[in-house]
Amino acid sequence: MNCEDRNVLRMKERERRNQEIQQGGGEAFPANSPLFPEPYKVVSKEDKLSNRIQ
Repeated sequence: MNCEDRNVLRMKERERRNQEIQQGGGEAFPANSPLFPEPYKVVSKEDKLSNRIQ
């Protein structure tokens, strides 16, 4: 397979993927879902620096 054949196949595959994405319609994540729904780690710090920041 020469370079031109590979380029043609690459372009066809790119077009196929683009059409697949456009036809999908649905989003992977709903638009109203929060990016970070709840904290990963909840830490209760009662030191001077934490109190000053708060």
